[in-house]
Amino acid sequence: MNATDSQVDGLALAHSLSTLLLLVDRQSWRIEFINASARRYLGVESGTTLTASLTGLNTERINTRLAKGRIAEHAHKTASAQMRSVLFKFSVYSDTQLMVEGVDESHKEEYHAILNSYSLLINQHNDQMAREKREVETLLLQNQAQQRDLQNLVRKLESKNEELGIVHRRVQEELNLARSVQLAILPQQFPQSSAWDIHACMHPARELGGDFYDCLPLTDGRLGILVADVSGKGVGAAFFMAVSRTVLIEAAMPVRTAAQVLGIANTLLCANNPMDLFVTACYGLYDPADGSLVYASAGHSAPLVRRRDGAVQSLPLTHDMALGVLPDVVYTEHRLQLAPGDRLLMYTDGVTEAFSPREEAYGYERLTQWLAREHASPNALAMVDDLVADVARFVDGAEPSDDLTCLVLCRH
Repeated sequence: MNATDSQVDGLALAHSLSTLLLLVDRQSWRIEFINASARRYLGVESGTTLTASLTGLNTERINTRLAKGRIAEHAHKTASAQMRSVLFKFSVYSDTQLMVEGVDESHKEEYHAILNSYSLLINQHNDQMAREKREVETLLLQNQAQQRDLQNLVRKLESKNEELGIVHRRVQEELNLARSVQLAILPQQFPQSSAWDIHACMHPARELGGDFYDCLPLTDGRLGILVADVSGKGVGAAFFMAVSRTVLIEAAMPVRTAAQVLGIANTLLCANNPMDLFVTACYGLYDPADGSLVYASAGHSAPLVRRRDGAVQSLPLTHDMALGVLPDVVYTEHRLQLAPGDRLLMYTDGVTEAFSPREEAYGYERLTQWLAREHASPNALAMVDDLVADVARFVDGAEPSDDLTCLVLCRH
């Protein structure tokens, strides 16, 4: 076989091997072999050059039959006007050795070395693929187990959420019932006459509130009026509110002075206060006959009075101790004369400490400005409703920070 034949043989062999290597999915292996063949037989340094050269050979169709990873026979025929036809047959005799027939003896060992290297790469590739497959299968099994565990946890969580939902609805129903009962024990109907009228309301910040009010017709014809605010919020404050209201009513019903009522209530609450709560209160005795009011305060906000001419003033107070803090406190009384056309406002700090979405408090100044305005319906019910509406406009849907309670007494 002359040099030209050897070159054709080498070219055809390189072409056939490059076709064989197309079966390998790792591009780096294929290019490495083609480059080695190109440098040896074609004198070029690029696999791209070899591929272009092979494309120009008018290669006929390559018939390949694959079975169980073995190439039983690979036949390739190359035709060219300058080259005679050369036929190469490649047979795979084992996983590690490739035999070549019809190749120039002078290059056979080198061909075998190349083919054996290729076979070794194939085996390494197969081993790597097997390891990766086992790893993937292991990960898949672990993932399936984790999925099952997660599904079990989700089912348990859904079951717990359903149970919690049932409990929440039950608690909410009970709180709503307790709210209704709490509001029901506060007066909804108020005594009135042509010479005076009174009205009050309480709006809890939560389901249950700690504020309360009362209006007590006494046997001597006077009227006991009360506004109070228990420390804290929620269920504990609601229970202490009920106890405090009962104690104050019991202290007030046998006609006593305002100072005596607060003193007796304070003693009883100090003796029975396991939660260490306290209550601020303002209690007054109004005499409809002459419009006089005698009142005392236990740490509560000072009432406001609006005179007939529109002037607003805060009533003087002695800042005595809240109820339930220290026993044996002596409370101080004050006196006020209401003239026809005057309006008295008693309230809790839920009014002045109502906050807008901008975190601005309704405040004492805004309250006095509201009271100073000339009201279209100057009766107690209309004024209470108007104050509640004015605070609601100010807070503009913001969550209330405290219970809101107010009481208005008008002398006509």
